[in-house]
Amino acid sequence: MKAEKLLIELENLAEKLGLDVRYEHGDFQGDLCIINEDGQVIIQRKASLDKKIAVLSRGLGRMDLGNIYVLPELRKLLESDEMKKEKEDESS
Repeated sequence: MKAEKLLIELENLAEKLGLDVRYEHGDFQGDLCIINEDGQVIIQRKASLDKKIAVLSRGLGRMDLGNIYVLPELRKLLESDEMKKEKEDESS
């Protein structure tokens, strides 16, 4: 899947999960943010396409995806070893 399509599919998945994806200006890395039970993934607007995909997939990889259909290619990305490691680190 091309990078542009991958980003769109990740954004669609975020929407299904009730997350807002925001592209903002500023000096930050970007990540998932939960405020008063409202989830947002905030991404640096000027980040490269690959960085936007990485930030969004990292945030979505922390969500419970057990009861939602996820395209196989997206699921593979979200369940990659790197994503699993981050989930383990958070639960420690």
